[in-house]
Amino acid sequence: MANCVQLPKQLQPMAYQVQFRAPGPPPPGVTRTPEEIEAEMKKVEAQYEKLALVFIELPRDVMWSEPPVICQWQESRKLWTSNYVNDYKFNEDKLTIQFRSGVLGPCATSARIATTILLANPAVKQQCLHCVSAWRVSMGDGDLLPSGDPLARPIGIATLRYSNLPYQGWDLRPDPNGKGVLITVTGACVTVTWVCVGNSVALRWIANATTSALREHFNKKYSVKRMAQVVGPCARSARIATTILLANPAVKQQCLHCCVSVWRIMREASCDFFPDFDGHSHVEGTCPKEWVAERHNYHAMAFMSRAYNFQWSRWNATAGSRNVIMQLREAVDKKREAKLNLLIASPQRATILKCNELSTELSMEPMVGLGFYPDLFTLNMSYGSVDARRATFDMKFRLVETVFNMLQELKLSSYS
Repeated sequence: MANCVQLPKQLQPMAYQVQFRAPGPPPPGVTRTPEEIEAEMKKVEAQYEKLALVFIELPRDVMWSEPPVICQWQESRKLWTSNYVNDYKFNEDKLTIQFRSGVLGPCATSARIATTILLANPAVKQQCLHCVSAWRVSMGDGDLLPSGDPLARPIGIATLRYSNLPYQGWDLRPDPNGKGVLITVTGACVTVTWVCVGNSVALRWIANATTSALREHFNKKYSVKRMAQVVGPCARSARIATTILLANPAVKQQCLHCCVSVWRIMREASCDFFPDFDGHSHVEGTCPKEWVAERHNYHAMAFMSRAYNFQWSRWNATAGSRNVIMQLREAVDKKREAKLNLLIASPQRATILKCNELSTELSMEPMVGLGFYPDLFTLNMSYGSVDARRATFDMKFRLVETVFNMLQELKLSSYS
């Protein structure tokens, strides 16, 4: 005699994978009737019902200047992909994203980003519940991937790393309220101001920010190495430079070595103003300068940063790789503001041009009566006023190196 014992009900893992790509617009010159358009829309909606509808509230400690990119990790190919993401929507006011996916990952159990899985089809809902339950995601050092389920994939949120490049303008001047140097850089989305004092740099202000990210770092002193992040080899070799912000802290902790080598405060908040040596390959509208000449010019600017006000010039981007063009004026007299002059620095010489920023065309003709000077520093020693030369020699070497290192990291001449 056999007795049937009823086991408690539990969710069973099962494979869930639905790949669908919405059809693109018709080719030019092709017209369709309203009946054909309606039939295609119904067909797409029927396919969407088979997919999981994911709703994510984005964290407020990241600057979402542009709609983020949704991607999922594909273990077999060892890369991030968006092949299973459809019907993507981004709400800029509420900072939420919504999309449909044919596979699910640990984002459904994330603690950092609140998510809601809304499934239109009850049958699909039952399958997805099994799929989600197969994940063994923990907030500590637990397993990252589900056992026996190669289809489930973690969900990642990617932002363009160089979304603020090229620079729209920059300004380097003495701090009127202290003994430091102010560096203001206007990017494509936000404007950031740093103040260099001694051997440290502090984040002074961020204008036009979409969230309150980085406000806890305002007026806190950091070293330049701490302020600018060092990117690991995985990110350097990426075809599209991105910052991956994983939805699950456990995934972020275990995938940290795959994205970057060292997390720094500004790149964590998707506010990157520190391009790599090959950043111009990912940004349009830049003019990479010869690095030796550019570096030498940054050192001269650092020495003169307490005596002069340097600003960007619209002529720099078309001046070629051997010429750096900027505006400068003396800033030792706080009561009277001097007139901006146009400066050109090349590997052969540094001189002040006869034309200015408002001229209709650029002329390389130097100012009348100006001699030959091999670089910006010697130009100041002969052309600058007595107060400007005295301020240059009174500069503390720690402040000079701090300003120089910041200029090296920002690469203002190559990205403006």
